[in-house]
Amino acid sequence: MSAPFEKVSRDEFDSILSKSAASPVFRKEFARYDPQYYEGWEGPDCMIHRGDLAMAGHFEVAFYTLIIGNLHVDGIVDLHNPYDKGFDEGGLFVVLGDVTCNAFFNEYGKCTFIDGKLEARDLLVNAFGDSSLIVTGSLATNFYYGRDMWVEVGGNVSMEYGDGYSVPIGFEKVARQKVLPRQSVDASYARLNLTRNDDELRPSDFRDHLLAGKALLRP
Repeated sequence: MSAPFEKVSRDEFDSILSKSAASPVFRKEFARYDPQYYEGWEGPDCMIHRGDLAMAGHFEVAFYTLIIGNLHVDGIVDLHNPYDKGFDEGGLFVVLGDVTCNAFFNEYGKCTFIDGKLEARDLLVNAFGDSSLIVTGSLATNFYYGRDMWVEVGGNVSMEYGDGYSVPIGFEKVARQKVLPRQSVDASYARLNLTRNDDELRPSDFRDHLLAGKALLRP
């Protein structure tokens, strides 16, 4: 059985993260950002997990979440903020290790850092305004939805279908350095088992579709 999450203050969260064995690449990239922080109706919502974590189903996080170890989720990693606790956009999600899951959703305004590889087997949704997603290792997913938002990656990138692109950490010219899915946008939408409204899908459309147990792609 995995160890439980620890509820901590913002100062304790920052201290534990600063003393962790994070990589130099993570520390350099993290220093570029100022994650939005505020407290909900019941005070701070900062949680820390020490050690590897394996879960089934739909994994939701706190407003500020730190996992010191690898994260494996059989279903969805969902960074959707706890709106029922008085939170809206913003927050911070950090994994000091690898993340493997079926699907991964970022959140509006959230700073997300994976200090390792990210493997979202079926789907990675990153089309959230004012957010960031930094992966120091490799990235692999079958369908990437990052319309108007890129993901920064330190290692190799493998995306079969999608709408959006990645850039390398430390990029200088997006147009020259961006990495696109292997299939075109038109071919990707032709395989997608969702219908676009006004030529655009919302992240919640993907989430609702998967939670309903429907296949992401047509045969």
